[in-house]
Amino acid sequence: MSSFRRKIPTHAAAGAASAPLKRQLAGTKPFLNGQTLISTGLAQLDAILGGGLLLGTTVWLDVPRGDLGGASAALVDDFHRYFLAEGVVSGQCAVLAADEAEAFVQQQLPMELSLAQKQVKQQLAAMDVSKDSEQSATGELTIAWQYQKYLSDNAGSNSQRFCHSYDLSRPMHPELLSANPPVTLDISQFIDVEGPSSPASVYTRLLNEVKRLVQSRTTEGDGQVVRICIREVGSPLLSVEGASIQAHMSAIFAFLRGLRIASASKPVVCQLSGHLHAFPVGFAKECAHLCDYVMEIKSFMGENDMLPAELSEFNGLLDIHKLARVHALTCHSLDAVKYGIKRERRKMKIEKFHLPPEGSRSSTDKDKAKPAASSNSKPSNLVSSSFTRKKSSNVGCGGGSSSGFDPLDF
Repeated sequence: MSSFRRKIPTHAAAGAASAPLKRQLAGTKPFLNGQTLISTGLAQLDAILGGGLLLGTTVWLDVPRGDLGGASAALVDDFHRYFLAEGVVSGQCAVLAADEAEAFVQQQLPMELSLAQKQVKQQLAAMDVSKDSEQSATGELTIAWQYQKYLSDNAGSNSQRFCHSYDLSRPMHPELLSANPPVTLDISQFIDVEGPSSPASVYTRLLNEVKRLVQSRTTEGDGQVVRICIREVGSPLLSVEGASIQAHMSAIFAFLRGLRIASASKPVVCQLSGHLHAFPVGFAKECAHLCDYVMEIKSFMGENDMLPAELSEFNGLLDIHKLARVHALTCHSLDAVKYGIKRERRKMKIEKFHLPPEGSRSSTDKDKAKPAASSNSKPSNLVSSSFTRKKSSNVGCGGGSSSGFDPLDF
């Protein structure tokens, strides 16, 4: 007699089998603790952040004070371009709140590279018509027919792509923009020119419009992911002539809190950047504390002569200050907090800082060209301590020690 016993009661097992599975939203993938991720548009940045951005979070992209010629702000705009373009291509709702938002969408969103490849594959597949292709198109199983329902359910989810590739030198195809047009919010429309206004009223109008979009796009039909990009937080355009700095600071702080409440526990991700240079340093830190992700982007323009060797091939620095902690005590563990940004003509790369290997041609040429550094020189604070750590050349028994005593010396 078999000793097998069912651990789950029959009625409970039947109820679990009949329970419908949660539909996966377009352009998302499941994560730990029941969370869901979306892509930033950059595959390298997704890998650094642990897979992407968590839904219901806010991202703050900061630039250092005294940005030379707006070079760091230009790199931040590239991150916004990737973020919005990924939402358009993935079938999500992309919202841009900025000055001249419509022109930014039409001219600055990068071209998606897989569209032309997809069209070529579709043409080749249409030309190849045979019995085998017809049988594969139907997808019916004749032997293990009971697994047919699982194949039909997963067919749509497997065809979705999480992160796409883009070309920054060319604008996005009009077909993609017309198929899923982004929502543009020009900040000038929230300023009441006719009557008296205040910074609090301007930010309140903007917040109410964002809440209306989130409520309509996440509830109507099957719902979709909403990507909100705001480029003008703290801009003088959103202020009112004669308003005090304290009033503007209170309006910004209330806006960020309301935006975080509106996006919490909903399929919404907000990415913000702005102009906080005119405000105290402590207020900028308070604004960053309200966000889930905090990343500082610094350009190396004008500092090429002062950079160390490991930074000479990069155009900027990505410094990650904070990661989201949703339904967890700790966040994703990073390999490093500072990464190099390479801004090429067609794409952007994010890589770790590295030194050329010892004994290579590049390192020997640099050693011959430059004299040896003095012993009292200090390493750059932009790189980690692993770059400046020296290894002793004496290994094994009998090796010398800097302290004069070696317990292994016998």
